[in-house]
Amino acid sequence: MEGSVFTQFTSSHPQAFSKNQKRQMVFAESRRPASASSAHSSSRKVKGPAPHFASAGSRQVEVGEVHRDPIAPLQAAGGLEYQDAAGWLSFHLGYYEAAASYLSEAIQKNPRDGRAYDQRAEVYQRTGKPTLAITDYEHALMIDPKDGIAMQRLAWLMASSHAGRDHKRAITLAQEACNLTQWKDAKAVETLAAAYASAGAFEKAIAIQGQALALQHDASQAAARLALYAQHRTIEGKPAL
Repeated sequence: MEGSVFTQFTSSHPQAFSKNQKRQMVFAESRRPASASSAHSSSRKVKGPAPHFASAGSRQVEVGEVHRDPIAPLQAAGGLEYQDAAGWLSFHLGYYEAAASYLSEAIQKNPRDGRAYDQRAEVYQRTGKPTLAITDYEHALMIDPKDGIAMQRLAWLMASSHAGRDHKRAITLAQEACNLTQWKDAKAVETLAAAYASAGAFEKAIAIQGQALALQHDASQAAARLALYAQHRTIEGKPAL
């Protein structure tokens, strides 16, 4: 994964960090294994021991010190439970088994934690367990029918995986995700194109994929998918967006 763990978190959670919290995140970044980026891109978990974070009750520190618990800043910024934050951080460090464990604890503690279901589903998706991922995304949508993340990712799975294949539902979910984001989210638009392609509606897929191209900063992968649809091929088996 490109970029730091801190950058990835702040892009997902726009709440501002204080200068002190930014310094605290240095510790989390220092724990990032050198192989984490390559493991993430190849959807394999990092080998080696999973991180064991200090308890959420670690003391507050003065500016310039490094917090011994990297989870506390994540909790403060994202309004997360401890297990959610630990699961999120483990995931982005490449420790998928640890992430699934933390997130399962979060769900056990609060069965209506839709964010934990979304994140655990992504862990399952990255580790080749699409059936489990689909189940978790379905749970997330039962908790919040307007969960755009679950809509988009579930639609992609239903369009690209043999597990839970459902072309019509994939199209419906992707359309809802596009409407929810006012057709400004490239992933949602690309997912709709993929759903139409999986249903054999390649002309629609090509037209919608063209819209997705206009939303991309790096359009190389989107262009490659457009070429697939022009050849009447689907994205079956392709990695998630």
